[in-house]
Amino acid sequence: MPLQLPDIVKTYFAHNKGGDAAQLASGFSPGATVGDERKTYEGIAAINGGECVPG
Repeated sequence: MPLQLPDIVKTYFAHNKGGDAAQLASGFSPGATVGDERKTYEGIAAINGGECVPG
């Protein structure tokens, strides 16, 4: 039986490696906080700023 993932998780995996960074970041709420490699990014602008989301 195939694993059923929520749409937001499917979007993340579809765009995580070399995909559309803006599309990937659109899955986060405006006040989202992401921790990545010992750095913290707060808000869509920071998450989509190029360092946190591959693009």
